[in-house]
Amino acid sequence: MSAPRIPVTPEPSRSGRAVDGAPKEGRVVPAGSAAPAGRVAGNRRRRTVSDIMQRDLVSILPDATVRDLIRSLRDHGIGGMPVVDESGNVLGTVSSTDLLWLATTELPDAPGFLAVDTLFGRTVREIMTPDVFGVSPDASLQELRRFFARTGVHRALVLDDGAIVGIVALSDVLDTLLDAAPAEEGSC
Repeated sequence: MSAPRIPVTPEPSRSGRAVDGAPKEGRVVPAGSAAPAGRVAGNRRRRTVSDIMQRDLVSILPDATVRDLIRSLRDHGIGGMPVVDESGNVLGTVSSTDLLWLATTELPDAPGFLAVDTLFGRTVREIMTPDVFGVSPDASLQELRRFFARTGVHRALVLDDGAIVGIVALSDVLDTLLDAAPAEEGSC
């Protein structure tokens, strides 16, 4: 029997994420309501989640193996993704943190190749987080920073009227801090 197909296109985008028919609905834990995007001093528009989110999504089927998951995370240069059924409905999320937890709970007691074989034989459904954290594309970056600090999660789906329109990670927020910092003397 062949491994389950991971529903991604073979062509990665500039961000390293492959384009996938974005899932449309699922069980979501809202991150709070967001104020509409507005203007700040001068003509500068307040930056929102929509400005920094990744629009290209990679997802995985729940029956994919841990080996499939690790390959997909590595091949796309990402740390987590939504788990979707064959219709694109969101079932949960899975991340490198879930893999770390699995490795620390499963690998220490089993010898060598048996441990890795046991780990790789598990399915995404067995290790995924069933709750999905979502944020509005109109949420401000300050609201997003507070959300990540409060929840301790590292990524959230971006939801517009219940439809997934992107994904945003803590690393995207950290990039905005670097972008806002004055250039270091002597740097290009």
